[in-house]
Amino acid sequence: MAPYMKNLARINFRDRLHALVQAEPELPAAVAALSTLELLHLGGIDRRGLEGLVGLKSRLKHAVISVELELASDVEGHDVARLLQSSRMTLRSVSFSAVYDPIPSPSPPCFAHVRHLSLEYTRTLVTSNLVAAFPNVEKLEASWLVLTTMDYIEDAVLDHHRAQNIISQQERGAWRSLRSFHGSLASLYVLGLTCHVPFVRVNTDENEGFDLRWARAIVADTRPTHLTFDIDFPTYFAEQESFAEDLIALFSHRAFQNVKVLKVNFLLMPGDSDLEMGPFLDTFFQAIALCSADAVALTIHADSLNSPWSGSNSPGAVEVYMRTFNARALAERLKAMAPSLRTVIISRDPWSSRRSTVRLGPRIPDDSDADLDSSYV
Repeated sequence: MAPYMKNLARINFRDRLHALVQAEPELPAAVAALSTLELLHLGGIDRRGLEGLVGLKSRLKHAVISVELELASDVEGHDVARLLQSSRMTLRSVSFSAVYDPIPSPSPPCFAHVRHLSLEYTRTLVTSNLVAAFPNVEKLEASWLVLTTMDYIEDAVLDHHRAQNIISQQERGAWRSLRSFHGSLASLYVLGLTCHVPFVRVNTDENEGFDLRWARAIVADTRPTHLTFDIDFPTYFAEQESFAEDLIALFSHRAFQNVKVLKVNFLLMPGDSDLEMGPFLDTFFQAIALCSADAVALTIHADSLNSPWSGSNSPGAVEVYMRTFNARALAERLKAMAPSLRTVIISRDPWSSRRSTVRLGPRIPDDSDADLDSSYV
């Protein structure tokens, strides 16, 4: 081992670590022998690299283990969390990427001080195993559920995973400390959380439409006070036969009574060019008027409509609508439809030269400062 490595506190292999290990086979063992590390980022690692790290001595505070995506199947079944055994009492944050089954054992090592857990590109999410390994997590991120990136997957498969997770939490216990979730709708649906989560923000991954049935389920599961929906390609559910009925069922659900701050971000894509935005927003406003939120913020991101790869020379219906976008008229209309709302914010393209924002009522606190401002809690 080189002398300069003996006092290292941070090692950050951003990506393609497997290629480096091929060139330097002794590298994993050298890293495992260190006892001074506080942060370890293993990007693009493979099975050989993981096996070489067995017996890792350092008592880490932060760990990022990212398997090379093309090699993820080769690592499947490897109990990656056991590499971190020496850090059970020191670890504060953990991130797994392309670790298909992050916690395979129902009796895993317990990392009682981990507050932030990030899961990306997972195939199996066993909620009770995650709770057992990280019982005091406050912030959970989970996205890119591998099952939903397949060309075709029956809802029954995801429904089964969800049902099993709900049952196992009822038998073995759920998180009590979780304060926020940020990730994909499918991941949160499959996790089937049976605990209150004050801050929830969900989006959609590749091949995943924004399923209003799943949205209703995750709101009932987590009973959030601050809820954000990031919806790209809104045409997907606008074209569903039961769109209006499902939307009304979502916003009038009894679990929605807990939501005090609702944020909806529409990310318009080139495939949305024919979306009739006026009627679409009318339907949304009618449904939102049924919920008991104190504040609603709706943002339309239309930048992608004008991208060079949009493939269209003539403007579609949504582009024509956005040319005459009137944030104030929309805000006043929603306020009239839902007079109990204390705050209404309507905006478009907040990071472009075409940005426009109108707020009626007091400011909505960001998620980051919500603890400092209890007016909407």
